[in-house]
Amino acid sequence: MSPFQLAGLTLSLGVSSLLLASALRGRIRLRGALPWIGLWCASAVAFAWPDATGVVARKLGVDRGADLISYLSVLAMLAGFFLVSLRLRGLNRQITLLVRQLAISDAERNLEATREEPLPAGPAWDEE
Repeated sequence: MSPFQLAGLTLSLGVSSLLLASALRGRIRLRGALPWIGLWCASAVAFAWPDATGVVARKLGVDRGADLISYLSVLAMLAGFFLVSLRLRGLNRQITLLVRQLAISDAERNLEATREEPLPAGPAWDEE
């Protein structure tokens, strides 16, 4: 095993272990951690047995394992960007609704306050 493979395997297993520990402690949801743990374990397998990616790639009709990993990475990034975009749109909508509700309640409060206050007495009112 080359030093690069050893470093990649160590990193992959370390990150997946940290994710699993965080999920078991309740710091992150297990449902959200499982895809990431699976991804890091798959990368550990790819580092440990690089020929396995070639076998899988050929079964899927791709020439090389490196090409398969590149294609899957691009698809995963596109899916991730799409999901983040949807999440941001939802958050923007929630912020808009919250600000709108706060503006309406603030305007109602100011309207009630002006109805309850008597007109100020002073020289400007006495002149009329």
